[in-house]
Amino acid sequence: MSILKDNIGVGLKGHVKIIDESTGKVLLDQDNAIHPQNMTRIIARKLANESNSFFYRIAFGNGGTFVDAGSNVTTRRPNDGSNGAGWEARLYREIYSEIIDDSSPNFGIDPGSAGPDNVRVGGKSSPLGDATGLGVFSEENAIDSSVVVNMNINESEPIGLEPFIFDEIGIYSEGLQAINTSGVASIDVGSKVSTDIISPPLAASTSYVVRVDIDGTERDVEITTPASGSGSAGAFTYGDFCEAMNTGSWDDGGTPFSFTDNLGAFFLITDTTGGQYPSISGQDSGGLLTIQSKSNSIGSSISFPNSPSDITIGGSPNIVYLLANSLWAKTNVQQLNGQNAGVINSDNDLLERERLLTHIIFSPITKSTSSIIRIVYTVTVSTLDCIE
Repeated sequence: MSILKDNIGVGLKGHVKIIDESTGKVLLDQDNAIHPQNMTRIIARKLANESNSFFYRIAFGNGGTFVDAGSNVTTRRPNDGSNGAGWEARLYREIYSEIIDDSSPNFGIDPGSAGPDNVRVGGKSSPLGDATGLGVFSEENAIDSSVVVNMNINESEPIGLEPFIFDEIGIYSEGLQAINTSGVASIDVGSKVSTDIISPPLAASTSYVVRVDIDGTERDVEITTPASGSGSAGAFTYGDFCEAMNTGSWDDGGTPFSFTDNLGAFFLITDTTGGQYPSISGQDSGGLLTIQSKSNSIGSSISFPNSPSDITIGGSPNIVYLLANSLWAKTNVQQLNGQNAGVINSDNDLLERERLLTHIIFSPITKSTSSIIRIVYTVTVSTLDCIE
């Protein structure tokens, strides 16, 4: 006769394996740290059928190690709640992430992230290039069970980060961001940076209209390009455009997008010039032309009206349509509405912040543009006899 035990413990063990699919080489085969407070909280929430109780997002960072002049690697301690970060633990420096919940409509998308110190714009993923069979699954292993995260970073990912160098990985629950976030939307301009020339090129000394819906209000700003841009032969670059929109230097009057109330918007694209375009210096958009509302929290949104009547406005070309290479499908890419910040350690699962559940740090791994790497992240759950 079997006897049900009334006092058992739960053991959790994590392990990460990273394989270069192009060569078959194992890049990492290592146990990882578990955040005990956060993990036990989501287990209890799952048993109570509450939200914020499963593996939702996997994040990659490059802040886990220090490399000295002699190429010696020193690793930081994983953020498992025992080294001062506590409940609010996060990656040291997140640079990429993907949603791994395969039931989510945003599965495989890089949503960006917002922590106490910064907001990282998403959009670096290209999920159409992913293999099949990815996601989060459970497996029964005799008396133990495992949660297995199976995901890959394909040849095109992360967009705008070549080469991709990372030394830490963490898994987060589904909760809300750490700070209020703004609505964003992007135009697929073909993985460009600030110094790339706009294609097809903009004409000099020509009137255009920029039409953007900001926080539910449609805005038209009339602009006139100057006689020349900063690119070769005086061509206009994406940095020129962003700088003009953010400063109002091309505006023909009215209220420019540089206006600072909730009608304002911020234009950005990846910039590594070190100051040639001051308003976007150091920004990283993953190669997309991204527009962000200047408001934040619920109600903050950006979208590009894209009906046939939006191609020409008042006799002037809509520059958004031209930037999208005359393809409306290239607008409203990676579109996300603003959110309120999650509440720290809230009893209300719908209002709570996301929780870092696992964290692993290792010697830096470099992914080349042409390679595919596969990550198999396993957390094994076992029961342990407890002695009273």
